[in-house]
Amino acid sequence: MPFRERVHAAYGTCTAGEAVNTQELLAIPLDGTHLIEASAGTGKTYTLTSLYLRYLLEQELEVNQILVVTYTVPATDELRERIRSRIHAALGALSTGACGDEYLKGLAASQENPARAVERLQEALHRFDEAAIFTIHGFCQRMLHEMAFESGSPFASELITDQSEIQLNVIDDFFRGCVLPDAVPEFVSYLRRKRVTPETLLNLVRKVPLHARIIPEGKAPEIEPARSLYQEQFKRVEHCWNKEREQILQLLLLGGNLKRSLYKPESLPIWGRCMDDFISSQGRELPVDPFIERFSTSKIGTFVKKGFLAPEHPFFSLCEELLQRSRALVEAMDEKIIWLKREVFRFLDAELPRRKERNSLIHFDDMLMRMRDALRSEEGSTLAHAIREHLKAALIDEFQDTDPIQYEIFSTVFPEGPLFMIGDPKQAIYSFRGADIFTYLSASQSVPRALRHTLRESYRSEPGLIEAINHLFSSSQEPFVFRGIGFEPAIPAAVHDRALFSDGKDAHVVLWFFGSDNDRPIPKFQAEERITGAVVNEISRLLTGASRGEVRIGDQRIKPSDIAVLVRENRQARMIRDALRSHAIPCVVLSDENVFDSPETLDMEMVLKAMAEPFSEGLIRTALASRILGFTAREIDDLLDDESSWETWIITFRACHDLWRSQGFIAMFRRFISQINLRERLLSQHRGERLLTNILHLSEVLNQAERQRHLGMRQLVKWFSLQCDPSMRREEEHQLRLETDDDAVKVLTIHKSKGLEFPVVFCPFSWSGSTTDDAVFLFHDPDRGFMPTIDLGSLEQDAHRTYAETEALAENMRLLYVALTRAKHRCYLAWGTFNQAETSALSHLLHAPRAPGTSAGIQALKGMRIDQGAMLQDLLSIIAQGQPELCLEEPPSGAPQRFHGETLKTESLSARRFRGEIDRSWGIASFTSLVSRQALSLEEVADRDTLTFVPSTAETARSEPEKLDAYSIPRGARTGTLLHKIFELIDFQADDRSIRLSIEQVMETFGFDEKWGDTIFTVVTNVLTTDLGNFRLIDISRDSRLTELEFYLPLKNMTPMALRDVFRDGGARLMDVTEMLGRLRFDPVQGYLRGFMDLVFRHGGRYYLLDWKSNYLGSDRESYGRDALQAVMHRDYYVLQYHLYTLALDQYLRRTMTGYSYQEHFAGVYYVFLRGVDPNAGADYGIVSARPDEASISRLREGLIDWPQSSVRGDLSG
Repeated sequence: MPFRERVHAAYGTCTAGEAVNTQELLAIPLDGTHLIEASAGTGKTYTLTSLYLRYLLEQELEVNQILVVTYTVPATDELRERIRSRIHAALGALSTGACGDEYLKGLAASQENPARAVERLQEALHRFDEAAIFTIHGFCQRMLHEMAFESGSPFASELITDQSEIQLNVIDDFFRGCVLPDAVPEFVSYLRRKRVTPETLLNLVRKVPLHARIIPEGKAPEIEPARSLYQEQFKRVEHCWNKEREQILQLLLLGGNLKRSLYKPESLPIWGRCMDDFISSQGRELPVDPFIERFSTSKIGTFVKKGFLAPEHPFFSLCEELLQRSRALVEAMDEKIIWLKREVFRFLDAELPRRKERNSLIHFDDMLMRMRDALRSEEGSTLAHAIREHLKAALIDEFQDTDPIQYEIFSTVFPEGPLFMIGDPKQAIYSFRGADIFTYLSASQSVPRALRHTLRESYRSEPGLIEAINHLFSSSQEPFVFRGIGFEPAIPAAVHDRALFSDGKDAHVVLWFFGSDNDRPIPKFQAEERITGAVVNEISRLLTGASRGEVRIGDQRIKPSDIAVLVRENRQARMIRDALRSHAIPCVVLSDENVFDSPETLDMEMVLKAMAEPFSEGLIRTALASRILGFTAREIDDLLDDESSWETWIITFRACHDLWRSQGFIAMFRRFISQINLRERLLSQHRGERLLTNILHLSEVLNQAERQRHLGMRQLVKWFSLQCDPSMRREEEHQLRLETDDDAVKVLTIHKSKGLEFPVVFCPFSWSGSTTDDAVFLFHDPDRGFMPTIDLGSLEQDAHRTYAETEALAENMRLLYVALTRAKHRCYLAWGTFNQAETSALSHLLHAPRAPGTSAGIQALKGMRIDQGAMLQDLLSIIAQGQPELCLEEPPSGAPQRFHGETLKTESLSARRFRGEIDRSWGIASFTSLVSRQALSLEEVADRDTLTFVPSTAETARSEPEKLDAYSIPRGARTGTLLHKIFELIDFQADDRSIRLSIEQVMETFGFDEKWGDTIFTVVTNVLTTDLGNFRLIDISRDSRLTELEFYLPLKNMTPMALRDVFRDGGARLMDVTEMLGRLRFDPVQGYLRGFMDLVFRHGGRYYLLDWKSNYLGSDRESYGRDALQAVMHRDYYVLQYHLYTLALDQYLRRTMTGYSYQEHFAGVYYVFLRGVDPNAGADYGIVSARPDEASISRLREGLIDWPQSSVRGDLSG
């Protein structure tokens, strides 16, 4: 059965849900599981926000009880703002009654207690920062952290958005450990020729969805039998050639019985040298060069002149046999490569989680897998119930972009609802990100017919454009290939005062037909050139007409920014951009391209290397040749002759090196670009805005990497160089930024345009074919419930390729729909007799068989041969029924007019003076800021609380230590951060080898001298094995600890006096703390107290708080004794710190633990001064333990913390 028929059998024909309009949204039941299909422009987000308001008012849910999920961070931010604005609007409708929104009018009228409704909405706005609006990964992360122990995933990990570097390291290890050691020379050479490297394997891994199956299965094929036969035959060929080389060549040259079209006398010496090279290489380069065939009996036989006999020599037969054996060996090696690719996935599945766990890292994919696995576990039902207790309803936006794992999570957590899945299968275009249309089809089948709804009223486009698009898609029996995705014609919504487009034409969809002069298909490059010219011509006509007042939208002249050109590839975007700019038409590319793919990365790398190694004059000369510094070869040559000027540049790079090392990358780079006047120089150049934008973007990325990854100078340069490798994953935040927001034509990919709208849209390249000749491809296997499957080279690959091509055709149709529906007033389509366009979306839509019972699948399209006349006949038939909204036109041709934009009137501007007062008491404080009289911004609040006091004389001594021990480890913040990182990463119960490996990795990252490795290992093992009473840290498993737990405590107006009063009320027992606090001098603070708990662990059913301290207190044991540490605890306010942190942990446990009791479950606090811990001395040295009494914590909560304003951020999530 053909693939399409199997899809139809599995998912049936689409049965549209009941059509609903805005008023009917008020009547949809809020319980159960609903599916809302929202066609383009029908108000999907409006519907979601409307349902959100009903949950707030009718169900009286809080904003932190309504889960809203979408699929990207930008979409989440936009959705958050839209919901907030809608609450504001609803509040206005209830408060004043004045509202132009019919739904809000109805909602306000339905409230039995309007005053209560106003109160509810005001409370929602007041607490909106707590709103549960997430990406799917953000939702999983929040649940895994808030319910860490319940979900069985308690240890905190560092979130990484890109795991390519780790994957590449694992694949490298696989290559070096499992492939190369046993690989024969021929296979090593063949891998190189076939470009099978760790980098290309990483590219393959990145294309595979998280939930995909890999085929074929099987054991590793044996190469050796085929290789032995090949080598035996090669030796015979080698022996014969070395012995009779000249005779063989003379036989081919002088026989006169071979056609000279191939066996030319002048060619034979060249062939002889090629054979010499082949023999000297020992035949290791496979497949063998085609010239070898010319010495084979079969090839010679085909070039014998008529009536002549072929020349005979044993060598020709030997070569014939060699070719056959080489093909057998190549076939065996191809099978081995398929097996190797399959094994890469096995190796990654086993090793990648271990690497990430060892380094306490978690990737977005891991969040999904952990969440799903937690829900599948024995405690899964408990976890799902706990989530439902916290989140009472769920609204899933862009549901067509879901995948099997995500859907399993939602359906498990909310099996009976309340759950609304909102999306449009016609706009499912992100399969390359893992979105799975078959998951959507399966989910839609599970929803009862009564709970399926359809939004059909379009608010985006003019009625004429809606009618034209309806006509185009209704002209096909199965426009979206699979019957499970139907097309319901949209209905123009009643919009008052809609602005209409006018340029003297009636059409809203203009179809350009590009014909061929010779009735042959137009080559792709020619088609793109002709179409680009037509697009520029028409845009020039529209803008020129607008300057004369002839082209308008309502009463406004059309502007360049009203026009968008939607393309399939970034290459096409650049082509359109260059053509527009060559005719002075302002344009900007909203690109999917990544800043690491820009030429400026090479320039930045040149400069970074010179700064990191400023004593290398060669690197400095290379940096000067970059576009950042802009020296020509002549100028560099002249500079080298000018000793003084050359010395100035050497000093400049050495100064940058020193500043980078002392103050960090970004401080250095900002001073550097100011010193070289980078902005002024680049902005005066062609494409200067683009160059400057990319360089500044790269500098921000480098700053972020330095801070988040704790990278030293050389490590940062190494990281940057690795990112420049095309095989590395390209992150969304690294996409090219817009270089200008001026009034300009927008050029962007269809994928990028999703969710946007433009008055006038051009779709010039929607005719890409749907076939693939890739050796590896993805398809959905109908024999396994349409499971995503990667075929690396199975025996059924031809059939599977047809499946994949059918899916590609279906997605191309959805891309076409998305492109057309971005337009508000007019859309242009390009079509014609283009080469290899038979399997395109437009071919399927316009020319597929329409008779009932006829196939319109990919195979039918491949077999179609439509000449130009037949194509025009099909088009005229469709156009005739869709006029005047739909029209067929000759594409514009000729030289486009050069656009002359209107001269902008500039006004003299002056800055307004701010005369108000800023309340500087509200902000985010930390323990450090309280005790050091500092006011910090969020960015400045450190990852952990550290204090820098004036060091003692002993501490400032920096002579080379006489011996390597804990007391002599280098001092300072870098050492403290390094030690914290080690204890964060290691498994306390790991063997010595694993702990040493983790220490070495962290030291390398921090650029720490490797000579301290043994000393730091001793410090770590001392800490893990010291008796803390009735246990040691080595007894604590990884799943019984949380590291780097972040918290926010909402503060009242806190002053030093208020803080002292809280402790003074504790009586004589806390008198010493009260006296200590008398030294505090900070300004009043309100807002939030932010901090990080180094370690929270569970032992014997009780919870402990631990803080690592790397302070240098002296070079002998007594400096870390009990009395000395008590003095430090008071001097450095650590007593205050552990009271505040205990309060935060207490609040966390209250939120996340059923039946929690401070007395029963909180065991106490440990402060571990790492340099002084000695297991032989026990807990008397290097360790301070304490347990604040419950009354003190209660007084802190009541006296300092403003709980009604907010709550701990869940949260304590890092």
